[in-house]
Amino acid sequence: EVKGHGKGGELLTIPPEEFEFGKKMGDKYWLYIVWNVLEGNPVLVAFRDPYNRDLFEISRREEEIVVRREVYQLRFRTE
Repeated sequence: EVKGHGKGGELLTIPPEEFEFGKKMGDKYWLYIVWNVLEGNPVLVAFRDPYNRDLFEISRREEEIVVRREVYQLRFRTE
């Protein structure tokens, strides 16, 4: 999995399905983080099995997501 962070902050958001997949895969799972993407000097760091090792403080939170999508509308013709 590859995640990017614009300015090199400390916090990343991982969707639950990616987190659970990484935990399940163990040593076969790698997390690549690219820091400073927007600063012009990106840094790539790789972590093997990041969710089963003591590398990060991991916390859970809920967030509200508003999804906007295109749909088709059908209307009966009256003529």
